[in-house]
Amino acid sequence: AGIDYVDQLDQVRAALTANDCPEAELFRADLFTFESPRQFDVVFSAGFVEHFENYMPAIRKHEEALRPGGYLVITVPNYTHLQHLFHSVFDAENLRNHRFEIMKPSVLREAVEACGLKVLHAGPVQSFDFWVVNRGRGLRRFLSRTCEGAADRLQRVLSADDRKAIKKRRKAEKLRRKAGRR
Repeated sequence: AGIDYVDQLDQVRAALTANDCPEAELFRADLFTFESPRQFDVVFSAGFVEHFENYMPAIRKHEEALRPGGYLVITVPNYTHLQHLFHSVFDAENLRNHRFEIMKPSVLREAVEACGLKVLHAGPVQSFDFWVVNRGRGLRRFLSRTCEGAADRLQRVLSADDRKAIKKRRKAEKLRRKAGRR
């Protein structure tokens, strides 16, 4: 099941069907007035809560749709540091539609815990990604596409390092657990 405020639910349905998810139940509604017909094992939200100055009501609405013991997955972009610079130059209008406080993993963690949920992970799932909503024309378009290409290459390099770091961290955690059992 899914909920969105956009008019293009037919396109969403077509994309889901093309990806072997033909039975999706979709609702076009405002999340804040929507009454879910049931609770779900998994509630997934991508790029939504960071659009609200007061993000807690949005997070609470996600939690209300969650079955006890279920999983809430909230992803937000990371428009800080170099991302902020790129977006302020090439995508300023889109950047203005975002609130940066909730993009901090510690803030997102605290917000989810305030709903009484246990946080399994709060932090980056990807090292670096950059895209532009409105590239414009001419030199601006060329430069934004160049930055997107550079970001793609940087992500490939960083992803290899991320995988190594994750393996190293897991190995250290396994050793700590093993040492704790003695």
